[in-house]
Amino acid sequence: MKNFMKSRIQPTILPHLLAVEWRIHGSTWSFRIALGAMFAFGMLIAIGGNFPFANVHKNSPFIVAYAIGFLSLVGILPTTLFAAQALLKEHDARFDAILTAAPLRISDYLVSRFVAVFGLSVLTLFASMVGIACGHLIAMYTSSNAGQFGAFSLLSYLQPFLLLIVPNTLLCTAIVCAMA
Repeated sequence: MKNFMKSRIQPTILPHLLAVEWRIHGSTWSFRIALGAMFAFGMLIAIGGNFPFANVHKNSPFIVAYAIGFLSLVGILPTTLFAAQALLKEHDARFDAILTAAPLRISDYLVSRFVAVFGLSVLTLFASMVGIACGHLIAMYTSSNAGQFGAFSLLSYLQPFLLLIVPNTLLCTAIVCAMA
């Protein structure tokens, strides 16, 4: 009976799988391009965006939440890109038969892939939020319309990120990973 219980309790290799996923996908050109593109897109929204709300500062929490909510919709694109790279690479290389024969728990494998796709997507959208904040700071100090900006508050950017982007990205990642 002791041997049976001993064989059922296996140490998890999930942290090692997550480290491997980060090394593989964190250094790809698509991740770097997505980070740069989303940062630039965030700056473009902050500097060039004229939202049709009268008597509202351009960096007010309402406008920031509105812009970040819009970016959470755009977040479907990098999530799909990262999921295609992370979840389908073994099948494309015909490595999936070897992977299923390895002494690897399928739950550790799938959780590591899901967390990798979710983490990469959240980091990419975090770059867009940083782009919005930097764009507002640049426009606030270089624009001739400095009176259209209120005081800078980091909480105005973090709260919509945590309340809009993270749950939307989690849902999007779950749907994309389930379909893949």
